[in-house]
Amino acid sequence: MRIILTQAPGSPLHPATAAWGEMHRAEVRDLTDSEALFRLMAELWTDRESFLIVKYNALPACAELSLDLDVPKRLRDYFPTRSAEGCVVDELAACSQPWCLHPYPDAYTAAVRPGHLCCTRFSAQLLARLPKAVEESVEEALDDLPGQRYEERGRRHYLRVPDRLSARLRRYGVTEHIHEPGFAHFVPLEGANKLKRQALRAKGQSISGLRRAQLVDHLSRQR
Repeated sequence: MRIILTQAPGSPLHPATAAWGEMHRAEVRDLTDSEALFRLMAELWTDRESFLIVKYNALPACAELSLDLDVPKRLRDYFPTRSAEGCVVDELAACSQPWCLHPYPDAYTAAVRPGHLCCTRFSAQLLARLPKAVEESVEEALDDLPGQRYEERGRRHYLRVPDRLSARLRRYGVTEHIHEPGFAHFVPLEGANKLKRQALRAKGQSISGLRRAQLVDHLSRQR
């Protein structure tokens, strides 16, 4: 199974993600423009080899994460130290399900991004069964999230690639197989605040009254 780490200009690999990727001999792919993620997914799909894709600021739960990582001490409490079956790579490689993922660590983001490409594995069998799924995903019409206007940016825009691909796979009767626990997600305070607002709007709730002190500099993992 190939392991792919994605990063973009202004969004380099988090030190913990980079260390984890080096441990597993992951490939690092640069997403240089708004459609680069779509092209990468199309390329990986065409190769017909099982792959795990991990976002630049996601840290999968892994049994061997006892590394001396160069990250702030305050972040260490949020590191996932072990997945249910040990190493994420071994667990996902052995799973018989075609589409597997570890979820976002917080309920807010999980509510609006159920099918993501942050810590997700697609099997070779799925790629062979649905060889045009990525290409066909541009046909999926999606509603914009509250306060967002993604649809104006083109159907291959990276912000909607996960949603469109998920919708296409579900159209074929394929659903994601969730593996716990969620990955650690390193997001700056400003980003966490924005994501929380989006999620609350999507649920029809108000963010008024939420204290800024309740938000940490990343979305903390639910325990």
